[in-house]
Amino acid sequence: SLAGPSISLMPLLAQHSGWVPLFLVMASLATVSGGCGWLLLAAMRRVPGNSDFELRVEFADLTRFFLPPLWEAIVMASYFGYIV
Repeated sequence: SLAGPSISLMPLLAQHSGWVPLFLVMASLATVSGGCGWLLLAAMRRVPGNSDFELRVEFADLTRFFLPPLWEAIVMASYFGYIV
């Protein structure tokens, strides 16, 4: 989560900048996160035979299905780099 590590800093951020900017930033992050989740579900539905989510489709399967091999390797390397 993008906001996860900053949770402990939020009271200090609210004191320095006010609660309105903090709220607006968190609301925009929540909106972007929700949009990303919605797009991920839409991509999962477009996998052949999975329009009703009958199959188990994971992120790696989506990259393999939708991206050319070079971009698949780049995306998966950045994904694993993020996890580490």
